[in-house]
Amino acid sequence: MNNAILQDKVFKFYTKLPHCIVCRKRHMKNVRSRLNYSDLSDISIFAANCIGGELYYLLGLKFSSPLINISIDRNQFITLCSNLKEYLSQPISVSLHNGMCVGKIGGGGSGLKEVEIRFPHDTDCESVKKKWAERCKRVNYEKIVLINDDKGLTVSDYEAYKAIPAFRKILFTAKDMSGEYEFCHQLTEYDGQTYTGSYNGKSLDGLWKFTKMWDYVSFLNGDTH
Repeated sequence: MNNAILQDKVFKFYTKLPHCIVCRKRHMKNVRSRLNYSDLSDISIFAANCIGGELYYLLGLKFSSPLINISIDRNQFITLCSNLKEYLSQPISVSLHNGMCVGKIGGGGSGLKEVEIRFPHDTDCESVKKKWAERCKRVNYEKIVLINDDKGLTVSDYEAYKAIPAFRKILFTAKDMSGEYEFCHQLTEYDGQTYTGSYNGKSLDGLWKFTKMWDYVSFLNGDTH
């Protein structure tokens, strides 16, 4: 059993405690009352880690993206999103490595760089492939939401990310880079560090850390990043 699956089991037990249930219900009631569902019910969230699936859950939206409960190197995420339709039209191969499913897409004779996508919460590779195919069919290319962070990125990566057209786009950073790139959003908790630390882990109230670091509803509504 890998660490992610073990943590899932621990957090699943912990979040059933009364105070966690109360906090989660209160938060979900608040964010769902603020989200503009008439425009955003069919958004496709593409994120470099599990935050995408977490947002879908909190907002009560159907998974309209194959990047659910995944982890991908941040520069490879940019590569994927730069040619999204082309990558999602390719078959994904999935195999078990170090106790988790790992997918590979592109490469070979596709004309695309190979991209590796890790599914740290899954050990059933056939189920992963099935869900991937189902969710690819739901992608709304008119409402792509991109969420990334600064781990391991170079200046050329920032420029490549800037060039990707998207309905909404954000990149979390440890230092304030909003003057250089309007899509950058500093997580001040990590000010002075080389790159952002964890923002999609759980807090003691059972909610994900990012819920206290970032107003994701305003971002999705288009009011602010």
